[in-house]
Amino acid sequence: MEITIKKATIDDLKEIQELSLKLFEKEYKEYDSSLDLDWTLGKTGTKFFKNRITKEDGCVLIAIVENKVVGYLCG
Repeated sequence: MEITIKKATIDDLKEIQELSLKLFEKEYKEYDSSLDLDWTLGKTGTKFFKNRITKEDGCVLIAIVENKVVGYLCG
């Protein structure tokens, strides 16, 4: 399996949000039921990820396997 790491673009936003939601759902179920599951795809979460992808003070990397985003790192 070949994994490609690249800087995310705004075109990757939806896939990053979908992965984030999966993580939120797992953490909500197993660790913290106070998490807001609507955050990731809502206005605030969308703005957060857009800013991390497009602004100079943010960085989002994605991992791609067989043309599918399978992971991300956001800071």
